[in-house]
Amino acid sequence: EGLDTLVKLTDLSLYSNHIEQMSGLDKLLELNILSLGKNRIKSYDQVVTYLRDIPNKLEVLTLEGNPCTEKDNKEDYSFYVIAYLNNLKYLDYHLIKQEDRDLAIEKHREDIDEREKIKDAEKNVIETPTMTKENKQLYEEAHVYCTVNIFQHILQIDENNDKLKVLPNYQDIMQRTEEDIKDMTSNFQQKMLELHKNKKSTIEYCIEVMKGAERDSEKKSIQILNEFKQLFDQEVKSINFDNASDKELDTFQAKMFKEIDSLEEKLMTVEMRLVEILSVAVGDFNSKVDAINAEMNKLNSEYSKEVVELDKKFSVEIRDHAYKLHEEFMREADGNAEKWENDIELTNLLYEKEVMTQIIDLARDFQEQKILEKEGEIRAAIKSDWLATRESIDNEQHDRNRNIILEILRMKEEKKKEVSTMVIKAKERY
Repeated sequence: EGLDTLVKLTDLSLYSNHIEQMSGLDKLLELNILSLGKNRIKSYDQVVTYLRDIPNKLEVLTLEGNPCTEKDNKEDYSFYVIAYLNNLKYLDYHLIKQEDRDLAIEKHREDIDEREKIKDAEKNVIETPTMTKENKQLYEEAHVYCTVNIFQHILQIDENNDKLKVLPNYQDIMQRTEEDIKDMTSNFQQKMLELHKNKKSTIEYCIEVMKGAERDSEKKSIQILNEFKQLFDQEVKSINFDNASDKELDTFQAKMFKEIDSLEEKLMTVEMRLVEILSVAVGDFNSKVDAINAEMNKLNSEYSKEVVELDKKFSVEIRDHAYKLHEEFMREADGNAEKWENDIELTNLLYEKEVMTQIIDLARDFQEQKILEKEGEIRAAIKSDWLATRESIDNEQHDRNRNIILEILRMKEEKKKEVSTMVIKAKERY
């Protein structure tokens, strides 16, 4: 207790304090020496896991005199501690030799590799805003789900950006940029969702108009068929097939063939008229959806440009911060070397200005490329989605029209065959 304020503490002795497990050292970022000897710690695994997962500069650790170190195999204990606390130089007053460290790491290689995989996986997980299944589907349909946390996703895969994270103000600069991009992205997403909603409504309305025209056409065809049926029944009743002469039968057949041909022409006219109506409806429908898609593509292009500009601003701020640190480093490198020796990665980054500039420029170019790739991905998805919808409607209409025409021709053939059969049977009675 009471250690939270001692953030610059480097040497801590908790010798003989009845301690059973480790806690409370999270704020001791500069901790270099830790003595836990002669306590009641039963699990060195708990101590190692705790110390491994908190930030510190621990190089000297004493656990001797605890139950966990007095077990039968002290080698297992020492190898475990050395393997997982790889910055340690001394354990229980003994210098850790490189060969011992190599043996310890090799002994626990499988578990270390597995832990590293888990750590990397957790590092690469970017928190996604809570979203219902229905909302996620809407975002995907509107082709904007790929813009959720877009900046973080791009930075995550940028190897050059990883090298810049050692800059002291990197997180502040990045978070400001991320907030600006999030606000812009949210606005973009809402506009795209609204346009998608309009497009969906337009498509649904057009399909309903087309279905309505099909229903009207079907009613007209049914009416024509009913009129033909009445005519056919009247003509059949008007002739006595048992006593009719060949001339009368031939006249009946010729008249009915003519009526059947007329029926075909009427039905085909209804179908062709429907095709014209549907063609106009589809043309109007295409124009409206094309206009919505054009607006979506315009929004997508504008959004992409704005994100690129914010990313460039981010790069400029990172560069200015890095240049200022470089100048400070060059002034103090000889006279105040200790200040920089504690952070080797930062020192390596600042050492050569030209190389540092190249890293910053490569990071910026990579990020811009990925932003433009997202723009192209959204544009391609809008086009592909629309082409698939239009092709589905065109194919459905083509199949419907083809089936109707085949049905008309089949009915014509069957009706003529029916009349011919009636005439042939009547003539065979003689």
